[in-house]
Amino acid sequence: MKTGRLQKYVVKGTREYNVYTRNFKLRRNPKYKVIKKGSGKYEVSIGKDTFSGEILHQKHNEFTVGINGNTYDFIIDREESLKLRAVMIAENGQNAFFHVRSPMPGKIEEIFVKEGSVVKKGEPLLILEAMKMQNQILSPDNAIVKAVHVKEKDSVASKQLLLELEKQ
Repeated sequence: MKTGRLQKYVVKGTREYNVYTRNFKLRRNPKYKVIKKGSGKYEVSIGKDTFSGEILHQKHNEFTVGINGNTYDFIIDREESLKLRAVMIAENGQNAFFHVRSPMPGKIEEIFVKEGSVVKKGEPLLILEAMKMQNQILSPDNAIVKAVHVKEKDSVASKQLLLELEKQ
């Protein structure tokens, strides 16, 4: 029987992995060992094989890592955030200007952009707290922020206009 709240995270890169955090436990496995070798650098031993890796770049939920000379890019995000991004893209279509609206009622916790900010697709714009959960509202495309219609600690309604963006 499953208990607790289910959180699903999606890791997107060359493949997509779903990670469910209900009853999630990280267990030590005597067959592998992780050694931190410095700032962002690690060495992982699995049986007789050893892999060197480092975090090359991290911005919010986007990562670039190097493992044994190969580079991997991936995004870790909650399934709900990915669905919200798809809805925002569908609503806005291919217009040069588009609106970012609140997907649900909540409270603005933090705003990462201001008028004139240049944002990339998938970059967090703000954090909306709803039902005690922190929801990142992400940019649906590469854009310039034309207007910010909310401020931190504002309560917002579902479908309320939060930001106006101009597609780049």
